[in-house]
Amino acid sequence: MALVLALWNLRTIPKVERPAPYNRANLFVRDRGRCVYCEIKLTMDETTVDHVLPKSRGGQTNYLNCVASCDLCNLRKAN
Repeated sequence: MALVLALWNLRTIPKVERPAPYNRANLFVRDRGRCVYCEIKLTMDETTVDHVLPKSRGGQTNYLNCVASCDLCNLRKAN
């Protein structure tokens, strides 16, 4: 026995939310314009992208591995 559902009054197609594309501007917005390490407020020009697991150790460039940071924290963390 199968259950069949009919949508008689469907006027619009439901939207499926897509994740925002990965880029520096979206990373800045996600991290609320602050360095994730020292929490100072940054401008877009001051923001650097830090790989939590460095690329040299197999880290990927994506939202799960990248954070917004200031120059000093990014240099301090190094590799």
